[in-house]
Amino acid sequence: TDVGVRAIGMGGAFSAVASDAAAVRWNPAAIATLQRQEITGAYADRYGLGLDESYLAYVLPLTERHALGLDWFHRGFDDVAGGLGLQSSHNMISLAYGYRNGISRLQPLIGNASVGLAAKWLAQDAELDGRSVMSATGVGFDVGLLYPLPHGLRFGFAVQDVGGTSVEHDSGLNETIHDSRWRAGLAWKPIEGLTVASDVDDHVRLGAEYWVQGLLALRAGLRSELDSPDSGGDATTTSFGLGVKYRFARIDYAYERHPVLDATHYTSVSLAYNPRVITIKDATVRPSPVFRSLYPHYQESEFFDVVLTNSAAQPIEATVGLFLPRVMSVPHTETIILPAQSSEKYAFSVTFDSDLFNEADAYYDHFVTPVVSVSYSRDRREQKVEKQLERVYVAGKGKLSWNVEGMAAA
Repeated sequence: TDVGVRAIGMGGAFSAVASDAAAVRWNPAAIATLQRQEITGAYADRYGLGLDESYLAYVLPLTERHALGLDWFHRGFDDVAGGLGLQSSHNMISLAYGYRNGISRLQPLIGNASVGLAAKWLAQDAELDGRSVMSATGVGFDVGLLYPLPHGLRFGFAVQDVGGTSVEHDSGLNETIHDSRWRAGLAWKPIEGLTVASDVDDHVRLGAEYWVQGLLALRAGLRSELDSPDSGGDATTTSFGLGVKYRFARIDYAYERHPVLDATHYTSVSLAYNPRVITIKDATVRPSPVFRSLYPHYQESEFFDVVLTNSAAQPIEATVGLFLPRVMSVPHTETIILPAQSSEKYAFSVTFDSDLFNEADAYYDHFVTPVVSVSYSRDRREQKVEKQLERVYVAGKGKLSWNVEGMAAA
């Protein structure tokens, strides 16, 4: 059963996208790439038949390369009031672990590939006229792989119910309810804000998502059974979806049109903590103290270091800035490209506003608080992160230090 309203809106072409908490089910390897806490809850009345489905998922990053995920899926049917006296329920709880490669000697071979494993517990129950007619439990396993490719492509591969998943009934009977099956997919971001994807399992799946200003998502998808005896049109399910994001919250809706049964409406709410894909892990101003008189020397050498992390699956162009009060009127900025899923240290020079050195205040010593900022565009929406550094001592105009070669020359 497909889960996750965003994934359903894209026709289930999600094994290589898998960029929200529903990745626990679609591809457990992808949870290591989220780099944020996220919880999502969804509900649907499947086909309007009173077949209620609920889904809850949570992802917790442990480090930059390790993450845990937990989800719960419930399907229930109750027709006691309708005269059949039938009640049934199906529950599945999964615990997933994801790891993203961080071993430098393996980078040339597998890059930032991620792998994941999920263990799941299943329980099925049915009652007829208040009497239990079936009760069974079992355990299954899923594995996944997520591999970034050049040109903004991602490859996803998952095997669900590895070796088959069986349940044991109260009578002692063992029954295989899910055979082992695989899913493979590709996702591509041709332009900022647009994702197109395809998957193959027992269906062929195609989907697309486009974010408008990072606030409104438009989605569409279709899936067609591979082994259906019907014609392609009769075996094809189409879907459409919308998403609205505001700060850390997102509301999603999907409409799924089945070729035979009534349509299904899905809704979900997701909350994310620390959803920014670029973070400033550390930053340092090298000279201490800073001498106003040596600004030509500083402008020709590396002045500050920044450690930046990009958790996105694609490279991101970012503008890094440093503002030093009392010696700058505007921040010094430089534009760099951050590799996908990277954590690297960058060194920058600096430019000062020499006009500030002519003011009377420039002859006095000060403690100032530097601010490092990073600006970038994500899903066609501008984002910015800042970090205040430890205070730096700035010596007044005319004071010197010759403790480092080059300073004396300057």
